[in-house]
Amino acid sequence: MSALASDALCGISDVKETLGITTNTQDNLIIRKINQATKIIQNYCDNTFSNQTYTETYNGSPQGRTLVLRHSPVISLTSLSYRNTSLNESNFSAVDTNLYFLDNNSGSINFLDSFWGDWSEWQVVYSAGYSSIPADVSEACVTLACYLFQNPISGQGVHMIQEGARRVQYQMDTKSTNLIERLGLDVMLDTYTDIVIAGDR
Repeated sequence: MSALASDALCGISDVKETLGITTNTQDNLIIRKINQATKIIQNYCDNTFSNQTYTETYNGSPQGRTLVLRHSPVISLTSLSYRNTSLNESNFSAVDTNLYFLDNNSGSINFLDSFWGDWSEWQVVYSAGYSSIPADVSEACVTLACYLFQNPISGQGVHMIQEGARRVQYQMDTKSTNLIERLGLDVMLDTYTDIVIAGDR
């Protein structure tokens, strides 16, 4: 029996209810499709949704007073530090917490000074994610998992059908972006897509 991923975006019971399944005989396949749907959504949004701790470096921007973190919403910010050496060494000094403000929802840090410096000048340690999966994300995962369950060939690049002596081969469009858009899930998920405004990946 496959195991439901710890970061799965929906539960087995919701998928089974949507499919009208009341037995446990297909639970293994349903779990696999939930895990597959979870990864597709996470890749599409570039967002794991689960609570995780990140240690990231960002480039300086002499004119910039705002730094947008790569993940949001931010649960807590452990430290904001700057590189105190001109060498490529992991030596950072903490910035006084009175000198900046954090917008948890947008994941942006507003600095009273400027984020001066060059490459990887700033280091941020923080936790981001959701204490519980947003309802619309969970429902999107249910919809996608049901589609993958009912259309198992959607995960394959090529599908072949033999009709007597005639063989027909179909090239499938399996890009997750197109699948999500085709199912109309982008309307729900685009809200959660991580877009980096400052700082490189």
